[in-house]
Amino acid sequence: MTKHVFSYITNKQNWKTATITTKNNLKFRRRPRGFIDKSLLPLSIVDDPNFVAFVKCIDARKGFPCRNTITYNYHPALYEEARLKLIHELERVDYVALTTDCWTSLNNYSYLTVTAHYINPKMKRVSRVLKTVHMENNHTADNLRNELFSIVDRWGIRNKIVGVVTDNTANIKKAVFIIRLSGRVQPHPY
Repeated sequence: MTKHVFSYITNKQNWKTATITTKNNLKFRRRPRGFIDKSLLPLSIVDDPNFVAFVKCIDARKGFPCRNTITYNYHPALYEEARLKLIHELERVDYVALTTDCWTSLNNYSYLTVTAHYINPKMKRVSRVLKTVHMENNHTADNLRNELFSIVDRWGIRNKIVGVVTDNTANIKKAVFIIRLSGRVQPHPY
């Protein structure tokens, strides 16, 4: 963890943003969250005595929010901000390819993950996970189709999909075939 903190603080911009005054209290609360998220650190780090001491070194008057505050107050807002940004970016692209994968966790829970792939207006290849959903029902073609419809409709990309890559299981192949037959996903000429 020390390595992450040192590399984060040695960047002058990050250090400047992390400096605490009454004017930039919001920046103070936002930058460490970005540090935790982008470094893929667990939220439990905010309970770590070394991290608390580090925050106190920056400004002894300020405390850092607890894990529950981050989870229930900050992360939903960050998610919504990222979701709106992705929706805006998806509105600006003409073609989207999807990849899907059904998998089972070590606890024997079934999941479906759908990822969108596209070229953004700056001609950069972009991949974004649209959703990982717990599949409470069986992985039948109808259930997978319904979930795919829901995901595609939520992101507003049903008429932009040019291809769907799946594993070779019969149920997901049939679900994608049904979607294509329904006219919800139109094949585009190249």
